[in-house]
Amino acid sequence: MKGGIFVEANIRKLENNLVTIGTGVVILSLWTLLKNILYMFVYQEEIEKESSTLQPIETVFVIGLIAAGVVVLVLHCFIGMSAIDEGKGKRKHPVYLFVTGFIIIFYAAMILLELLLLFFNKDFSLKLAVSMVIDVTTIGLMIDILTSSLRLRKLKKQKAEKEESTV
Repeated sequence: MKGGIFVEANIRKLENNLVTIGTGVVILSLWTLLKNILYMFVYQEEIEKESSTLQPIETVFVIGLIAAGVVVLVLHCFIGMSAIDEGKGKRKHPVYLFVTGFIIIFYAAMILLELLLLFFNKDFSLKLAVSMVIDVTTIGLMIDILTSSLRLRKLKKQKAEKEESTV
């Protein structure tokens, strides 16, 4: 009986963890979107001046970066909302876990690129440091979502097997 109480408590803890972290990921995504919109609004003149000097291939590259940024924000919202749903017991599809793994790999690559830039350029800026801190924080959140979800699934499976064996 004691083991059952322990499993139930861990299940509730992991569910709460998924809801909390999922909410944080969604808020972080929305904050990033708002920050980028405000940045474009504040620096509108500089952006217009710089964009007028771009070559067509550079323009395509910038548009691709903006599109990639939007895709990453959408994926963050998808992961966050899926984690919230799983924490509330609504979702059991593993697709978001694969997307979470992809995002972890993506951010790890970004951190490596930032470290390489720092190593070869030797031009340390506050902007780069803040970017790296945000990337490390995002990886931590995504790893926590992934591990919490996998542990929750394992505990729920154990609980179901135990209930089947007692029936």
